[in-house]
Amino acid sequence: HSTDTYWTAERILAAQDKFRVLLAIKDGQIKGYLDVQCCYDINEIYALFVKPEAAKQGYELALLVKAVELNRPNQMMVVVDVDAKEEIELYTSAGFNRMEGQNSITAYIR
Repeated sequence: HSTDTYWTAERILAAQDKFRVLLAIKDGQIKGYLDVQCCYDINEIYALFVKPEAAKQGYELALLVKAVELNRPNQMMVVVDVDAKEEIELYTSAGFNRMEGQNSITAYIR
């Protein structure tokens, strides 16, 4: 991706007025992160990542729950590939509602 048009990690960290970056940390080790917009009426999740060795231990859901809590009363959205069943289940378990799209599913939480 071009660093001029995409939100790279460096650009996100430099735009603290527009983004929140949440970390999942256990025993001093980063297990995962989530970055999300924080300055709009509808804020989009840009990335949710958990290290493979920490997957399915609850970090993904914990990051989402915290992001939703910090985002209130605004709405939040995420775009997920229509075939990504595990991701869809994760977001719906965090309270997101599916809105059908063409090649992806946009999920909103209010």
